[in-house]
Amino acid sequence: MSYFERTREAAAQDLEEQITMLSKQLAALQKAARKRGLAALEEGGSAASDAYADAWDRFQDALPALRSRAARAEAAARENPAITAALLGTALAGLAILFFSRR
Repeated sequence: MSYFERTREAAAQDLEEQITMLSKQLAALQKAARKRGLAALEEGGSAASDAYADAWDRFQDALPALRSRAARAEAAARENPAITAALLGTALAGLAILFFSRR
């Protein structure tokens, strides 16, 4: 075997070892990226869940006041049906004007 053949074989073997090493490093990087992606996904899901829970708590806190105001508005509407009809008619006319003026 000549010097050039041995050198070529050694270079080919060296390249194969480098390719194998790079493949292992790439696999390790992909694994690390997957872990980071999953961690980010879990963190985002946790943040969304916390935001939803906070909004739900605020809604639950405001619900009694909303019910009270709705009951007062209903009572006022029952006591003054003519005014209620006039206000409702005015609101519907305003909505109709807005709807048709945009076209």
